[in-house]
Parts: sequence; C-alpha cells; structure tokens
Amino acid sequence: MIMVFSLATHNREHNGFITFRSTVVAHRLAKTS
Repeated sequence: MIMVFSLATHNREHNGFITFRSTVVAHRLAKTS
C-alpha cells in the first residue's frame, strides 16, 4: 500500500493520484460491504 501511495505521489501531475484515490475508495467500499 505504501508503494502505491509513493507511486501516486510521484505521478501527481499524471493520473497516478486519481488511480490512487479510486483504489482507496474501492478499498473503503470493500471494507464496508
């Protein structure tokens, strides 16, 4: 998870951060289910 976060932070100008956010939302939804 830390690796993904570092990648998202590194690609802030790219879609990396958006992907990271989507992943977080997906994890939250999975946790809630």
